[in-house]
Parts: sequence; C-alpha cells; structure tokens
Amino acid sequence: MGIQGWLRARERERRRAWAQQVLEVATAMIEADENTDLVSAVVDGDPVFVRIVYRSRWWPRVLGYRGHVPAPGRRDSSREYAEQLSRLAVCEPLGRQAEVLTVDGGIEWWGDGYPTLHLSPDLAGSTATADAAAADDNEAWARWRERRLTPLTDTGPARWLAQSTRTAHVAYPARAVLRHPDGPNSGISGLPAPVLDALCTVLARHTSTPDECWFCVWDGYAWVHDTPGSFTPYLREGETAPPPPKPALPSMIRSGPRATIAQFDYVLFSGPVTAAPRMGWYGTPGWFWVEWPNLIWPTDRVWLADSGIDDDWLEISGPRGLVDELDTIAGVTLERLD
Repeated sequence: MGIQGWLRARERERRRAWAQQVLEVATAMIEADENTDLVSAVVDGDPVFVRIVYRSRWWPRVLGYRGHVPAPGRRDSSREYAEQLSRLAVCEPLGRQAEVLTVDGGIEWWGDGYPTLHLSPDLAGSTATADAAAADDNEAWARWRERRLTPLTDTGPARWLAQSTRTAHVAYPARAVLRHPDGPNSGISGLPAPVLDALCTVLARHTSTPDECWFCVWDGYAWVHDTPGSFTPYLREGETAPPPPKPALPSMIRSGPRATIAQFDYVLFSGPVTAAPRMGWYGTPGWFWVEWPNLIWPTDRVWLADSGIDDDWLEISGPRGLVDELDTIAGVTLERLD
C-alpha cells in the first residue's frame, strides 16, 4: 500500500469512528423517548451512512432511516447532527427529505439514502453495476412475494426465544418429534411436498393466527450469503454449465440484523404457516431447493416447531389436540415426548 492508499484508509477509519460516535449519541436520545422503540442501529459498510430501524407510536408500521453523515467539522458538529437525527427519528416521516423512499422487508425506509449499500448514490462505481444490483434485489423480493414469505430486518418478534428454545418447549402441554420415514439421512426438507403441505394444514388449524407466523433460517447456510460455490450443478459430457444463481436474498437482508437464539444467528421471515414448504432457494430458474425453516411459531405462540441446524427431525410443542392430529399425517413417523 502506497502513501496515498494509507492516507485514504486512515481517513476511512476516521470517518467511520466519527459516524459511530454520531450514531451512539443519536440512539441514546432516541431510546430516552418513551414514544419510540429502537430495533437496531448500525453504521453501514459505507462509513458515512447510518441505518436505524425503530417503531414510533405515531406511525402504524416499522420505520427505517438511512442517512448520510456529514464529514467531521467543528468539535460539536457530531452533537448537532445527532440531535437533528434523534428529533427526526422519534416522529413520523415529514417533509421532502423524510418522504418514504421504498418499502423493503416490511419496513418503510426514509432519509437521504436508499438502505442498500450497493445502490448508494455516493458509491464509487458505474451506473451499470448499480442497475444490476437493483435488478437482483427486485427479483429477489419478487420471488419471496410469490411464495408469500417476507425476509425482515426487524428481529423483535424472535426476542422471546433469545435464551433457549428448550425453555419454550417444556412450557407446552404436549410435545412430539417428527421424522422422515426413510431414516436419519433424510431430513424434514426431504419429505414430499404433499406431506409438508399436510403438516402445515394441521399446524394452521391449531392457531388463531395462521396467516401471521414467523420463520427463522440459520445464518450459516451458504445461500443466505450467496456464497460462491454454493451451487455446483452436475453436468454430462458436452453440457454447458448454467449461469450462476441470482442472490436468494435482497442485499439489505444479506447484510442486515440477525435474530440471535441460543448463540446461533438466524434470518427472520414472516408469512402464513402454509408457506413453510416454500422456504429455500433457486439453484436455477427451474430448480428449487427446499430448506425447511429451523424455527416456526405463530403470532399467538400456541405452538413451536423446531428443527435444529444439524437435526434430521422436527420437534413440535403445543396443545395435545395438535399432537394427536399430527399422528394422523401419512408419510411421516411420529414419536410422542409427553
């Protein structure tokens, strides 16, 4: 690294440290306001942007603010910007700068910067790169909407499980474990689609909120991060490899907050319980890999479905009537734990 590169790196670190200072001052002010519930607050990969997700009693939906942090100036300039930011964030979006820019992941974003780093208007690079990233994001959102699933950056609904799923399981009156009938080498994701649909139908009958459920998917799966080499097609001699798959998740979700449960990180989704068999990713436009969610629960929390990261079974806890009905599903084996 030459002297110019070293100076640029040093300046980037200085700007990032200053942006972090601004963010800490602003979030302290926001948290002190009784009308606001702070969900998350981070400095983006671009060090001159801050991103805040919060709830306000003055607005019906979750709000997200992504704002450009001015360059360091006077000693008190960070305090001035933080105060301005906190005043904006504790009320509904107002004025030209605060108009809602986009709705992503169930969050209404506003501010002076789109909340996806790759689409930042100040990011050095070609317009073609930004356009391609926008197209990939739009395609990812469309695919999740088709499956009635919404990836989220608001991880609040998973807080009740933060310490351990085991504590939650033992609180229910009945528990059972479901397994693939072909043995331990075939997990829940490998069950035929009609069996998974029948399972979801039973779960839907035993909740008052079947269309308002939450799904956790482990952050360690390759497709969550669009890891190179996560898809290697089998090719016969003379066949041409298909183009690599598009990112499964929008960029703001790939880099967004995670729900931490018992020391593991998860991406959180919302949707109806019947959408669970549609969780997964596309290796090619015509080939879909099912990834049964690691955790599912409805808003009323009347039951909990838990498939561990390395487990080949599904543990379901809930009312006894639910477990009794699970025992009637053909194509899956059931072991009662209660």
